[in-house]
Amino acid sequence: SDMEGVDVARIDELIAKRARARATRDFDAADAARDALGDMGVSIEDTPDGTIWRLAPTRGTR
Repeated sequence: SDMEGVDVARIDELIAKRARARATRDFDAADAARDALGDMGVSIEDTPDGTIWRLAPTRGTR
């Protein structure tokens, strides 16, 4: 499965941390959380309904 080896709990934690940081205008912390997600191969998109995430297409093609 594409989700094998993906730490969904960690991804959710980082997204929540980023949302809290953005809410308090702590953009350095928000960027750090976004960068950590990127390092995990996760791309995020902010929508009116909240942040959604997906694995970058290159992940899991070994």
